[in-house]
Amino acid sequence: MIFHLRIKSNQLKYDKKHVPVMQLRITLRLLTGDHLIGCISEEALQAAKGAYVVIKDENPDVVLVANGSEVSTLAEAAPLLNEAGIKVQVVSAPSEGLFFNQSKEYQESVIPSNLPVFGLTAGLPSTLARLVGKNGVVWGLEHFGHSAPYQVLDEKLGFTTENVLKQVKALLKK
Repeated sequence: MIFHLRIKSNQLKYDKKHVPVMQLRITLRLLTGDHLIGCISEEALQAAKGAYVVIKDENPDVVLVANGSEVSTLAEAAPLLNEAGIKVQVVSAPSEGLFFNQSKEYQESVIPSNLPVFGLTAGLPSTLARLVGKNGVVWGLEHFGHSAPYQVLDEKLGFTTENVLKQVKALLKK
């Protein structure tokens, strides 16, 4: 199969629709001939907005935010939190810049300002500080240089579903 890469500025083409992304932002489209290959999921389209809801319980008590592989840890923690009586909204935030360029209404639908926010990042906590805001906390790393298999590091550094449960309970004081 031959892939042709076409670059469109200021738009993402999807099923003959044009979805504005950001003025002067370059987006990519992979094509074979005139046909779009694969399937661009709704999540991929939402990612173009910088952040989107992955899991949403009705009337969530807390928002969980991550911007990388940590999203899967938050998604895996959601059932544990539900079992503890905590309703969640899990958010993937791959681009803070794009997210804050969206309408206030969209931002509020993804990360409601009236809810506490827990952020998880294997990077510096400051990378999520603006997203969690004054109602939140970030679990991250203030130091680097550890070397071990990722499973060992995740356990030792607290990037586990059990620690997410513990930290969110502490945030909510439950």
